[in-house]
Amino acid sequence: MYNYGYEKLSDAMHLLTGTGSQKERLLLAVVTCLIHIDSEKDLPEEIRNDFRTFIRKMTSVPARGNEGTVKAAIDTLNKNKIGQAIEEVILFYRTVFFITGHLS
Repeated sequence: MYNYGYEKLSDAMHLLTGTGSQKERLLLAVVTCLIHIDSEKDLPEEIRNDFRTFIRKMTSVPARGNEGTVKAAIDTLNKNKIGQAIEEVILFYRTVFFITGHLS
C-alpha cells in the first residue's frame, strides 16, 4: 500500500540531501519525484490535503520563458521558505515511511 508514493518520496529525500543549493535540490525533488505522486492513490489520507497544498504552492506562479511553474514558484521563496518546504517533504516521507512499515 502506498508503495509508489513511498518510492517517490524516498527518491526526493535522496535528491534533497545531494549536491547543489537548497533551492536547486528542492526544484529537482519536486519536478522529478513529487509532482508525479497522485495524492488520492499514492498517499495515506492523513497527509493528502497537506500534500495537495504543497504541490499547489510549488506550482502557483505562472511560468516565464522556458522555465516551468515549479521553478517560477521556487524562485519566489526566500531561504526560510525553502527550508520550510524541505521540512514539509521530510514530514511527508516520514509519515509514509511509518505507515507503510518500512521501519521493520
